[in-house]
Amino acid sequence: MLGIKAVFLDRDGTLSMDVGYPRFWSDFKPFPWTLSALKILLNKGYQLFLITNQSGIARGYFTLSEARQLNRLILEYFNTEGINFTDYRMCPHHPKGLVPEFTLDCDCRKPKPGMILQLAQRYGIALSQSYMVGDKITDIQAGKAAGTQIALLTCHSIEEYQKRKQAGFSPKTEEERLEILREFGEKPAPLAENEFFSLLEFAQSVPG
Repeated sequence: MLGIKAVFLDRDGTLSMDVGYPRFWSDFKPFPWTLSALKILLNKGYQLFLITNQSGIARGYFTLSEARQLNRLILEYFNTEGINFTDYRMCPHHPKGLVPEFTLDCDCRKPKPGMILQLAQRYGIALSQSYMVGDKITDIQAGKAAGTQIALLTCHSIEEYQKRKQAGFSPKTEEERLEILREFGEKPAPLAENEFFSLLEFAQSVPG
């Protein structure tokens, strides 16, 4: 048995705008292309998994119960749109947190691969045929550590582009950009291999 192929998806900045420690349903602002991208991935035979660091729990910005409730509402929203996530994992920890229960250097917080490996073992996922998709270097590091293929998104953060450049990514030019992305007021950044301007571009590019 070869195992299933999966896409592990970061949440904030990948599926939705990163508003900074989202706590309420009103803080969840999906990108206009998110639904289309996820449907393409499902039609290509990938199972979807949500992988999210939520250090706001350890920092005392919101509770574990509140974070779980927001994740539940997000997954219910996608389900009503015909998009089923097989499962999700959330890391509530941070080594410099304020809530003792969640203040630790854990194995699950990205860039460590713990959440991916837990799901891979439970569902029999073929990691070499799967992808970790996110908007931060830590997402990519987690995917590499777990043995997945990787995709880094650049749709909202010039700062992350600068970090990637410093990390040694070799830039290439992509002339066309989705017009809707310009609404966010960011300059289109040069892309490197395994980088995509949006989740939609990634979904369109991966093999079925």
